[in-house]
Amino acid sequence: MVNINFIEWIFIILSGIFCFLWINFMLKSAYAITAIKLFETQRFIEPKIWPALSIIIPACNEGITIKQSLSTILAQDYPDMEIILINDRSTDNTGVIIHEMALIDPRIKAVDITNLPDGWLGKVNALSVGTKAASGKWLLFTDADVNFENGVLKKAIAIAINENCQHLTLSPHIKFNSFILELAVQTFGILLVSAMKAETIGRPKSKAFIGIGAFNLIEKTFFDTTEGFEWLRMEVCDDLGLGLLVQRHNGKTFFAFSNNDINLTWYDTLWEMVKGLEKNLFAVSLRYSLLRLIPIVVLFWMFSIAPIAGLIYSSNLPYLLPIALGAIFSLFLTSYLSKIKLKTHFSTSFFAPIGFIIISLMMLRSGIMCKIRGGIIWRGTLYEIDKLKAGQRVK
Repeated sequence: MVNINFIEWIFIILSGIFCFLWINFMLKSAYAITAIKLFETQRFIEPKIWPALSIIIPACNEGITIKQSLSTILAQDYPDMEIILINDRSTDNTGVIIHEMALIDPRIKAVDITNLPDGWLGKVNALSVGTKAASGKWLLFTDADVNFENGVLKKAIAIAINENCQHLTLSPHIKFNSFILELAVQTFGILLVSAMKAETIGRPKSKAFIGIGAFNLIEKTFFDTTEGFEWLRMEVCDDLGLGLLVQRHNGKTFFAFSNNDINLTWYDTLWEMVKGLEKNLFAVSLRYSLLRLIPIVVLFWMFSIAPIAGLIYSSNLPYLLPIALGAIFSLFLTSYLSKIKLKTHFSTSFFAPIGFIIISLMMLRSGIMCKIRGGIIWRGTLYEIDKLKAGQRVK
């Protein structure tokens, strides 16, 4: 053993602690991956009568994706559905496409929003407007870039009825254009599932909740017993907020991963993801507080480098080797399980430590930009930070 100064001892001790934390986090993630259901493998019994379904799609400048997405919904074999398309102050050709499609198919209702009420986020207001226009017994909130495989609507409704749940939400399969983007998105997904304790959702006495914007299905009569979107009017994570509403009113949620039946290209580039999550990361992770920002970013970095630091120092301190190898093995295990169950690439999961650093930098930028602007810019509208903090529900 060589001589080690005080600073190095501190670093070594922290490496050991964070290696333990890494093992704990990764093993919990591995358990979550195995415990959370896979939508494609679920069996179901069809109801005798299919309940009316309203599909609510808010769209703001979605001219590039909405037509393809809508075509996959119109191809569904669900016997009693209406599609409510909300043109939310779009400046591109979204409104034209929506009205053209409404003329072609009578199941489509076109709704235009030209003004944003004070004290509302644009998307939440659009969801509220769409809900008021809906006549179905079940409401499906989805986005204008999501693609559906045939039969997914019947299966989702049947499972919701079979499971006697009021809320069914699915995590979609995401398509990627680059390794670095896939790395960032998968790391974000691991963090989300872990933070929301998603593997416990639906269990008795569980306080966990979740909602995924790509597929949020809720029973209308149950939704009407909640505070609704009025309560979420300034919540940037409206999808998670819907799950929170269900949990607050003792509803039951069914959550599953989808490998095939629901898919989308979330972002085309890493930079688009950075800008897209600008509104979310400073809100949910940091509660709009700069005091939390720097410590959390530093912790993310220490967490990320711990396994490698442990391996490096184990050459001089052999007792660090087992824990460092344990951290690497836990990462290997999680990556393998993710590859097998979720059809992800092993390499992008294995390089999660780099993904954590990327997410931490996104957090840092999100906080700085929010403070510089005095709020967040979402779909061209500035929302002031004081109003956002006052209306935040998901924390």
